[in-house]
Amino acid sequence: MKLEIKHLSCYLPYGLKILFWSGDSQQYIIELNSLNLKLNSILGSEKHKPILSPISELDNLIKKEFEKYDRVKECDMEIINLFCYENTNTDDSLVDLDLNKLPYECVEYMFKNHYDFFGLIPAGLAIDKTTLK
Repeated sequence: MKLEIKHLSCYLPYGLKILFWSGDSQQYIIELNSLNLKLNSILGSEKHKPILSPISELDNLIKKEFEKYDRVKECDMEIINLFCYENTNTDDSLVDLDLNKLPYECVEYMFKNHYDFFGLIPAGLAIDKTTLK
């Protein structure tokens, strides 16, 4: 698997962050959007990787929000409405699901919030946001 434009384009409207390594081993982060996009320098380079959150983080967030909802506490109703049983047709964790079968609104939420929909982190093509300082 290699990083392709199809893996990045869906994140761009939401300001995808990219970790760059310079020649002197320094790291810096830039935010890409459709206006300042320099995909040719990112695609095919091991020095530039998108920063994404793993699906397991979203799964944990969903569980926490549903726990709040069950206890009648203030919760994120967007997550409750998007990831309810009626939309996902399962009580399984997102990690175990075929994400392509989720409704578009759920997938769009993942793109908007920079979750690793395509499995780029395990493939070594993206940086896990939770590991950054």
